[in-house]
Amino acid sequence: MKNNISIFSILFFTFLATLYSCKREGNMASTQKFASQNFSVTNALDIKDKLGNSDTNLNFDAKNLYDTPFNTLYFSAAFNEEVSWTVRIDAKASHAFKEIHGTGKNIDITNATWQGDATSAQFFYSNSMDTCVASLFVAGKENAVSTRNLVIAKLKSLNNTTVNGVRYLIVEDFDFGPLMGPNNFTMTDGSIDNVEEGNAKFLLDSLNRIQGKRYLKLQGKDNNNNSWLISVNHPTLVEMVNTASTQFNISSTNSDNFYVNIYINGKGKSSSGIELKMYELDCARSPQHLIDTIVSNSLVFNLETQKVSDGFIYDIVIDWEGWKLVSIPYSAFHATNDLNSGGNGNRIKEPWKITGMAISLLSYPMYGQEVAADIDFITVSEGGPFVPKY
Repeated sequence: MKNNISIFSILFFTFLATLYSCKREGNMASTQKFASQNFSVTNALDIKDKLGNSDTNLNFDAKNLYDTPFNTLYFSAAFNEEVSWTVRIDAKASHAFKEIHGTGKNIDITNATWQGDATSAQFFYSNSMDTCVASLFVAGKENAVSTRNLVIAKLKSLNNTTVNGVRYLIVEDFDFGPLMGPNNFTMTDGSIDNVEEGNAKFLLDSLNRIQGKRYLKLQGKDNNNNSWLISVNHPTLVEMVNTASTQFNISSTNSDNFYVNIYINGKGKSSSGIELKMYELDCARSPQHLIDTIVSNSLVFNLETQKVSDGFIYDIVIDWEGWKLVSIPYSAFHATNDLNSGGNGNRIKEPWKITGMAISLLSYPMYGQEVAADIDFITVSEGGPFVPKY
């Protein structure tokens, strides 16, 4: 009899626990405010600048998104009752989107600001080549209750912005090819077109991009059984130097606080690897001397300066399929052993001296394999790794 009572007690309390958990879930769901049958939009969806000008107004100023991260655009709308709402911005060309959520009768600068950032992995273009559509959804309604095309000349660029203490510099996004000319990624021989070298090749493509318009495909077979297939080089990272034209520079002295970030698309090919190599101009005595050196072109980074400078490398084994963001602290890089290619410096990692970069496709850790990978949106960041939802 006691056993029966015990079993009954267990079942009873299990039932109560289940009932209680279901009740809690119901309470959580009730935080959504659904539109009633009498719901209506009293003010249609609009977008305005910091002065309250709509984007259809000649005085509308979207430069606040492009020039500084502290100013914003904002959406506005109003309803006849409180509802849970979502404003979604979709870009036609880049496939980027942004979602803003809230609850209430009004959408305004207090709850629906936008700085050109994206909720998606893709990014909005920073100029007017893309077409953006904003849609307003409310809980309880299947379709958008208000939509409009956005007329925006410029959106915020990630380049040279600081967000939450992390500063970003875009090294290459492969969008304005072919590979943006001599100051950006090229082959070792200086060519800038889609190139085949031996059994390997790289080419620009747009079919399966992670962001922007293009990405770079690297593929081939390691017939030489030496692991290396092909490299693209960025001989002078002028983006990282404070010149009159760029106004950028790296100030980091802490290799733990400096990151190299890259999107890599794994293609399911075993032993595919990407090697990142950062070159430092070791003769630089100070940040200002480095700046003066680059500006005067007296010691731009080249094969000769590689022989007396540092090169630090990091190998990535691509054991995944699809796009993935990889962020590596500079402290994780190790010195190259090749004395003719960055192995002859002081072996001290000094991020502020970085003036060159190379990316190689490897058959690694197994040599002699057919390998492939795509790369896109290479950035460096100071203060932390790249966070896409900037």
